[in-house]
Amino acid sequence: MPTAATDRRIAIALFAALWATYALVGPGFMVLNPNTVSRMGYIFALLHEHVANIDTVAAFTVDKAELAGHFYMDKAPGLSLLALPFVAGFDGLMHLLGAPTALIEDGQFSLHYILASTLAVLVTVAPLTASGGAAVFAAARRLGASRMASGFAAVLFGLCTPAFGWGTVLFGHAATAGLLMLGFAQVLAASDLPSPRQPLRAGLLAGLLLAGAVVIEFTAAIPAALIGLAGLYRLARLGDRARLGRSLGGVMLGAAAAALPLLAYNTLVFGAPFQLGYGHVVGFEGMQRGFFGIVLPDPSVALALLVGAKRGLLPVSPVLAIVPLAWLAARRWPMEIVACVIAIPLSLLAINAGYAYWDGGAATGPRHLVPALPFLALGFAPLWDRAGTAGRGLLATAALASLAISLLCAVTAMGAPVWEENPLPDYLWPRFLSGDTHSLLALTGDGGFRWLVLLALPWLIAVRALGLVPTRSTVAAVPVTP
Repeated sequence: MPTAATDRRIAIALFAALWATYALVGPGFMVLNPNTVSRMGYIFALLHEHVANIDTVAAFTVDKAELAGHFYMDKAPGLSLLALPFVAGFDGLMHLLGAPTALIEDGQFSLHYILASTLAVLVTVAPLTASGGAAVFAAARRLGASRMASGFAAVLFGLCTPAFGWGTVLFGHAATAGLLMLGFAQVLAASDLPSPRQPLRAGLLAGLLLAGAVVIEFTAAIPAALIGLAGLYRLARLGDRARLGRSLGGVMLGAAAAALPLLAYNTLVFGAPFQLGYGHVVGFEGMQRGFFGIVLPDPSVALALLVGAKRGLLPVSPVLAIVPLAWLAARRWPMEIVACVIAIPLSLLAINAGYAYWDGGAATGPRHLVPALPFLALGFAPLWDRAGTAGRGLLATAALASLAISLLCAVTAMGAPVWEENPLPDYLWPRFLSGDTHSLLALTGDGGFRWLVLLALPWLIAVRALGLVPTRSTVAAVPVTP
């Protein structure tokens, strides 16, 4: 089979296996998290009351904006708008079947709300995060890594980092990570020496993906700009002005198309296209300092985000301690690519370290750093190729340890309480040992351990689909030498 076709099959298999894994885990109790309540409250307000305010659920969430006596979602609207048609279809179907569709019953969120929130995750965050894993594979291959190395980097991102857990809940971080890496892979493809047949369309897709990430999470603007600049540099270096012009025109059209829903939302809800919900947020005084709560980064906060017991990245994904070696291994890549792979995580770390609410509230790990994870994982592809047998063994061991922690976090709680100073051993591990896990079958907990074996099923199917496990007929066809 041609190389491109084989790579496409592997990318599709990775995407499907990751999506199925996230779907099987599901959001659990995170459907009741204030962040999710705000997003879903907006969707149900549009569907049931035909208004944009979330007054109905305002008492159940602290994540809200207030204007003219009404409460609104303070988040970027992209994720809610993506989920809206799917939730609308589910809501309409339940109505036709005569099932109750009320959002709240007896002062609590209804089963209909829980099911709709779970569906919203399955059709938005889960596939976008899984797409990010496939894009890591595609980008690594385009940069010259072997299939094994590229697959390792993709699985590392999708299962061995907090992207695993955040890919199962209705938060914007993992979806943003997926869109940014998809945009990065598209920019790589569109700016390669062999000219794409339709540079306008290639640029249009890149613009849609990168601007779409910003419409889901505003802090994606800096990574998106860095990726765009890298692509512009690569195209300019080719010296083909016609291709550069068409590509740039496509990017601008795609970005405008993606930004239009955001600008319309801001205008309709807050009165101006660039008026954000964070400018009217309720109860978070720190948001009034600097730029929506962001000032110069605090080195002590940056350290806590990396190694701190409460919100550190390395305690929940120890394999990422090897990132400096991965960056060294990637030094043979083009300068602009290395700059992206390093600058994007550092820029997001700097933003988070300067943010008034840097710990992310009730969160497991540093959730605001999740969009950096696919770029950190990408560097492991050249590291794998350059490591010897012993080095690959160490990489695999570190990845497996991180996988175990990521699985523990994903199936127990991605919302560790604010007061837990060391949530991994003091909160998550005891809950896991008691069997207080959740899955698509046990929507809000107490799922036990037996269902965990189901998580191997998507990967077994993917391996079989790729022909990596011989069938009986294949085995029988192999000649046996006496």
